[in-house]
Amino acid sequence: MKVDYTFLLLFFIVISLLDLHAVEIKDGIYEEREHFIITTQKATYYFDKSGGGLSRMIDSEGNDWIRFKKEPWGKVPESSASAFRGIPNAVFQGEDGGCGHPGFEKCISSFESPNIIRSRSISGKWEWTWEFQEEYAVWNVLKTDTTRNYWFLYEGTVGGSYLPRNSYWGNNLDGPSYDIPNHMGGERVLGKWNWAYFGRTNTKNILFLMNCSQQPEIASFSYMGSTSKGIDSDDGMVVFGFGRTSDSKSVLHGNHQFIIGFIEMMVSGKIDHLSVSSIINHIYSLNCKDDKVYDYYLSYPSNMCKDMFAAEIYKGDCKQSDYGPLVKACKEKSITMDAVTQSARCACFYKHIK
Repeated sequence: MKVDYTFLLLFFIVISLLDLHAVEIKDGIYEEREHFIITTQKATYYFDKSGGGLSRMIDSEGNDWIRFKKEPWGKVPESSASAFRGIPNAVFQGEDGGCGHPGFEKCISSFESPNIIRSRSISGKWEWTWEFQEEYAVWNVLKTDTTRNYWFLYEGTVGGSYLPRNSYWGNNLDGPSYDIPNHMGGERVLGKWNWAYFGRTNTKNILFLMNCSQQPEIASFSYMGSTSKGIDSDDGMVVFGFGRTSDSKSVLHGNHQFIIGFIEMMVSGKIDHLSVSSIINHIYSLNCKDDKVYDYYLSYPSNMCKDMFAAEIYKGDCKQSDYGPLVKACKEKSITMDAVTQSARCACFYKHIK
């Protein structure tokens, strides 16, 4: 019997790279409010039980990318340094205003399985789960008020503090970008993006946010300073929203899925953007089942080789002794490669950028 040693090599690469760390969820207190504290390999999340949303998201360097605080509360623009912050801040105003937003008393949340938290609105009109995995977290919207819309917001501190002039961002259409639109000045960057990422020049992590909709609605990006100085305020937050229009109206309705997570990588140019795009698109194809993204890699596996190795060759990683066989295998299998070997390439790519 003929043994396909290339396939075996790729299979054992996948197995060797599987991370068996557990997701830990425990009770805790933050800002005098009851929380679930979720610890994973990549991040520590603080989940406000009564708000139904995230108040903190801490990376491997100890940077908190949300930094919710209770005070000052409800003041424009001062609360951009405190109570406006959170993820996903889903429901704005009305009877259920504050559902999905830390600091509010609108939800009942429960620990349901080894890695899932379920939230229901007190009104009974909204329901969702957060599924925490090693590499990222998934927000699944299961029930909505059919009479109104919602959005998915990231309002927080890129890299742990408000420094717009030292920050960058990108999306599935372009990046990195150093735009600094002033929210209080009416400035917005708008687009229909599947995903976006945010980073700061002196941190080794980026935060990505993903909308699994195959036809994404409008999204909006800006910075909101906490004083009349706007962008140049000492504190504030990024304002990014899937389903948020230029005039701050929500347009999402029905059930949706969103994914957030950290990637340990700085993006300083197009090559880095290409590397990040490969990683995020792979996560997208695994979770969101978008035919265009999935077929791009499955039907034309050489595209994944091209995307990955363009970045790796640039960095010189192909010279590493354990990387050579995979390069050779990829070249030999690029036309007939199946889903298993495709995943192996991704796993090896992850290994080398960490």
